[in-house]
Amino acid sequence: MKKYWKTIVVLTVLVVGIGSYLVQTSLVANSLPELQIEHVSGDESLAESVVLSGKYADGKSAPEWLTLDYKGTEYMSERSFIEQMVGKRGPVQERLIDEHKGFMRGVSYLHDNFYEDDEVLAVAETSWDFSFQTANIELSYLKKESGEEVHETLHLGSMDYAHILEVQYHENKIMVFAEGYFNNGNGLIEMVYDLEEDRMTQNELLENKSQNSNHMSFSKVNDSVTYQPMDHLIFRSTEEQLSNEGRVEVAGTKFYQYDVNEMELSELELPINENGFVSGFDGNTVYFEEQTPEEIKITPFNIEGGDFKEDFVFEKANEDDQFMFNYKIKDGNLYVLNHLELRVIDLENKETLYEGEITIDNEEQLENLELNRMEFR
Repeated sequence: MKKYWKTIVVLTVLVVGIGSYLVQTSLVANSLPELQIEHVSGDESLAESVVLSGKYADGKSAPEWLTLDYKGTEYMSERSFIEQMVGKRGPVQERLIDEHKGFMRGVSYLHDNFYEDDEVLAVAETSWDFSFQTANIELSYLKKESGEEVHETLHLGSMDYAHILEVQYHENKIMVFAEGYFNNGNGLIEMVYDLEEDRMTQNELLENKSQNSNHMSFSKVNDSVTYQPMDHLIFRSTEEQLSNEGRVEVAGTKFYQYDVNEMELSELELPINENGFVSGFDGNTVYFEEQTPEEIKITPFNIEGGDFKEDFVFEKANEDDQFMFNYKIKDGNLYVLNHLELRVIDLENKETLYEGEITIDNEEQLENLELNRMEFR
């Protein structure tokens, strides 16, 4: 018996610890409010792909992270012990794993490193070759109909690292866009893998090899559905400098349009000074957002015609609304979360196609709730 005492102690601690965890989880779960997206009017199917997320914090315990969709609420604490240890997957990642479990095994979902349409699924990941001390892009590609998989390693050559910004597919070519880091600067790079010719080409679209102290970064203007096919992409270069007071200040911003079909990059002039900030892009239209204490205005700007469309104006529920304001663009529709209201609006004729209301079983708990993110599965 004596020689097993250490094992017995360890097992006892594990059992007591897990038991305490389960009891605590059960007590917390019983005090959490149940949320629902109640249908008010319109086509309910439009809301089935929407996933809202946020947190519930009553000050008595740690904040509870939650997701809300048309089926109801799921709290992080309601997941299994293993799932909580691994971490929460996003709605897109969960769907892809359910649909393509074999292909997704071991793949890291990083929001902007996927592409998907009805025929193909592609993912790009940055890796490091310790033998040669070089960075690579690991490219995986799935043909959905046949189940055929292609896995390739794209060598980055003189680059020390690459941060992936976007993945697109067009005419048997997979395009990976990234911010590449070199010994003497950084730049926006494009790697194109031709599936038919089984070869890769690499282009440095924009370079920053300045020797001054200013920092230059490259990013992509967000699209609401990050994995979808796009006709155009918009990239942003931001130059930052250190002020005399030691603060980081933006010294300049430029926008660039990439035509996916023509595979060409050109500088894009956007009227940003008088229309708020650039908050979104859907492949053809840039969306400016401007806020006042009373309202939020979204202004669409067509990049091909160079003209503005009619504004969308939404009144704020209150100035310090903890639900914030969120909107996304999908399939020609504007999805808007404004306080407890979820609306889907046709971008062309501004008709409301769906209206839903977020309800809670105990309205006193409403002040502890924060919803600040909208995604699509």
